[in-house]
Amino acid sequence: MIDRAAQKAGRTYSGVACIATQSTSGPIQDRSNENLVSIDNAIIMARIRLRKAALGLQSGGRPLGLSPERHRARSASFVLRVGEPFARVKADVLKAREGVPHNSI
Repeated sequence: MIDRAAQKAGRTYSGVACIATQSTSGPIQDRSNENLVSIDNAIIMARIRLRKAALGLQSGGRPLGLSPERHRARSASFVLRVGEPFARVKADVLKAREGVPHNSI
């Protein structure tokens, strides 16, 4: 059972007494003076997608990720030979398919 009063009072994050570990991102940080570089591309792309999603929702759009097809992405680990293009050789292993085991080499 979730203890909403404990959540509101800040005594527990989840409100569930049996969950010992709780985490939070903390307060929203001012990133206006941040200087991201090319190695931070994943952060940049994530922020762009989040911003587009928020703006879309604000204007009455439907959020991404609701269709089952969006839930079929998976991680994979493998080694490519020199010169083998990922898109031609291994792109299919990132798609989850029923009855096909996870690919990890």
